[in-house]
Amino acid sequence: MARRLFDQESNRLFYGEQLMPEPGYSLDFAVGMTYSLDLNAFLGIPISLGMLDDLESASAKNPFYLLEAIRKSSDRIAVFCNAGSIHTPKKSEPVHILLEQSIFQVALGPKTNFHPKVWVIRYRNSDGDTYIRVVVLSRNITFDRCFDIAASLTGEVGGRAREANRPLSDLLRFVSGFADGDPVKRKLIRSVADDVLKVREFAPMECFDSVEFLPVGIPGYKKIAEPELSGARSLVLVSPFLSDGVVKALTVSAKQTALITRKSSITPTALSSFQDVFVTKELVLDNELLEEGESEETPQRDIHAKVFFEERDDGKYLYLGSLNASANAFYHNVEFMLKLRYRPYYASFTSILGDFVPEEQSSFERIETMDDLPETAEQEDPADLQDVVYAVKQAEVTANGELYTVHISCGALESPCEIALFGASSVYRNLTEEVVFEKVSLTALSEFYIVRRGNVNTIIKIPTVGIPAEERNDAIYSAIIGDRRGFFRYVSFLLSDNYAETSLEEQMLGMASANEASASSAVAGVYEKLLRTAAENPERLTAVENMMSRLNPEIVDERFRVLISTCRSAAKQVKHK
Repeated sequence: MARRLFDQESNRLFYGEQLMPEPGYSLDFAVGMTYSLDLNAFLGIPISLGMLDDLESASAKNPFYLLEAIRKSSDRIAVFCNAGSIHTPKKSEPVHILLEQSIFQVALGPKTNFHPKVWVIRYRNSDGDTYIRVVVLSRNITFDRCFDIAASLTGEVGGRAREANRPLSDLLRFVSGFADGDPVKRKLIRSVADDVLKVREFAPMECFDSVEFLPVGIPGYKKIAEPELSGARSLVLVSPFLSDGVVKALTVSAKQTALITRKSSITPTALSSFQDVFVTKELVLDNELLEEGESEETPQRDIHAKVFFEERDDGKYLYLGSLNASANAFYHNVEFMLKLRYRPYYASFTSILGDFVPEEQSSFERIETMDDLPETAEQEDPADLQDVVYAVKQAEVTANGELYTVHISCGALESPCEIALFGASSVYRNLTEEVVFEKVSLTALSEFYIVRRGNVNTIIKIPTVGIPAEERNDAIYSAIIGDRRGFFRYVSFLLSDNYAETSLEEQMLGMASANEASASSAVAGVYEKLLRTAAENPERLTAVENMMSRLNPEIVDERFRVLISTCRSAAKQVKHK
């Protein structure tokens, strides 16, 4: 009996829910991999990982909420993205700079991209029990609206190595080499790799009887894509990008074939190689199906999922993950796929195709000729700034009183380019052999830099010597919190059992002096909360003290320092009774 897995309504998944820990467990460490990265999208990851209570989207934009999310998660998350593929936000915010230590670029060479989309997350409970969750996706860490696909697997960590898990462990060890600037996180990633190897079983859904992890393009797995995926007698292919050579290799022996792709990717070879070809309907592409809260400027929705369903002599298999049916993916990039084998009678060519393209209310339409199609296929992974990624060598920061000077060294470029400091993105310089930015404020220092050529721009992370990182981070915290009233608001936030419940109190604390009586009442509420915390959860005082040590002394009222010292002493006395 076939089980429907690809219905866009009944089988819809939510990204954040895939990352949430099981009841009783909390995040220990998470490793994410993505081709492209949106910094604002990344800000939501700590919430998804259970580091903070969920809030409505408007509340989640609260700067204190974001600060606390970063404070709690920065030591527990490592995300690897393709070098040169960090999106430039419309507005650079100081809070984005605090993400620096959690993001690592993977530079593999001008013709090779780092393209996996996967999370490997280790959770633990108070008894020390540990489990690993693997979330395999076709979606990047962005706000893309395209049709994507995901699957998650969990398994308990045991005591013996299991060879079936080695490919995933090897991928983690591979990416850990790109965290060489952070030896602590590199060690943590390798410890996750060790635990992955010892997972007793990653049990798939009931319709599958086995699961395999397939990294592509890393040492030991360099050219496995074509031999793994060629030779099927039936094929349903979902791929937004195509190459004629790969299409021929996949379909040469197949008796039944169907393709779901983008209209811009169809070539005469693709059209003639498949019996049925489907593309996204114009109704979807034209943003006529906008969801609540989306504007007309929202990016178009197209197909972005990568799925291979194959019937072979030895069974029926489903492959999903990051791999396109393109030459870049098969022969150059680093990719990751999940291979699942169906149990007998659970799937067929007809049922899988019907699941993706139902007879009614389908998002896809059949294409039979090249009429009205573009003359050339859309190119995957444009490389307009790839030469810059490999030409920029290093940067150095030197102090000049309270301000700083940034020196950037660069090699030869294919064509002229400009560069700006991420924290001062309005000032661009021509990127030459030596670039100097003078009179830079402490809060503008970052290893993130914006490079642009014509209308194309991206963020690159340049190893930068001399940034006083702790001082810079403290200055960013002080700038965001602002003043003493802001500090009280933040303390109220830190001490809350439910962050959503602090919204009204924060509004009162943020009121103008005309409402001083109400604001004073709210301040008194913060003192009361502090005293209650000292009695019931004294460990939370550490978070407040940690924040106080980061801030400009003028922001913290001296009376508050005395009070928290008194609370700490009282907490110690209660503990020793």
